[in-house]
Amino acid sequence: MVSGFGTAMVGDHGADCNPVRRMRFRSANREETMPQVRIETRDHWLQGRNAQLFQAIQDGLVEGIKIPPDDQCFRLITYDAAHFPTPPGKTDRCMVIEVALVAGRTLAAKRGAYAAIARNIKAAFGIDPSDLRIVLEEVNLDNWGINGKPASEL
Repeated sequence: MVSGFGTAMVGDHGADCNPVRRMRFRSANREETMPQVRIETRDHWLQGRNAQLFQAIQDGLVEGIKIPPDDQCFRLITYDAAHFPTPPGKTDRCMVIEVALVAGRTLAAKRGAYAAIARNIKAAFGIDPSDLRIVLEEVNLDNWGINGKPASEL
């Protein structure tokens, strides 16, 4: 642990989360699937179960927004208690899950992803949905840089 936090990373190419290798054109509207997930939480409760957490979130994204199962890029940032205070009404296992993805999913798909991720984390870790903050950050292809170019030009 350095400066009160630690990190872990995984992707479908080991630690390589290069979206160029993960870009897939699925339909005429050029919906690319390249979500990148950042998880922030305290370090005490995971106890080496990072892969289980990644899988719970990945399965929720596959179910909710219909990404391919192997399309994944996770960054886990863990903090000690001094660097991640427990918000009021939350437990010390609360977490923030931020998913950057190409814009265009329906509200129904997003609802499905939120519910599936919360259900999977509850089943795997016993963490209530009230301890989760899930943020989907939709990115326009013009704002996703790959190889020095906007993804919209690839």
